[in-house]
Amino acid sequence: RQSFMLVAEDRPGLMVEVVAVVRECGLEFQRFSAEPCGDCLCIMVAAVQTDCALRFGSLMHNLRYRSEPLLLQRIPTELTGEALDQWTNELPEPVPMMLNDSPVWSWKKEATDLVTQVTA
Repeated sequence: RQSFMLVAEDRPGLMVEVVAVVRECGLEFQRFSAEPCGDCLCIMVAAVQTDCALRFGSLMHNLRYRSEPLLLQRIPTELTGEALDQWTNELPEPVPMMLNDSPVWSWKKEATDLVTQVTA
């Protein structure tokens, strides 16, 4: 099982597009959440069942290409303690302008909490 977090400009059809990409890659959802997060942004968090890292890598590539996210990251559910805190506080380089004043660390924490409920 692998998980990802996607932050993109909210637009009609975005969620349908993400679901279509996951299905086209032959993966099944274990958990999916999508919420608006102010300033015309949408955050999606998903846990998918996958049989290999290559298939998940292909999914991430296709999501980046098709949905044009501001932020797309694998959620490292294997991390704990300080390593997880470090990942939560890391920002992508370069930070997209639309995310400059956004609470990315908070989104990452909520995303991690959401997907670890599935794996527990």
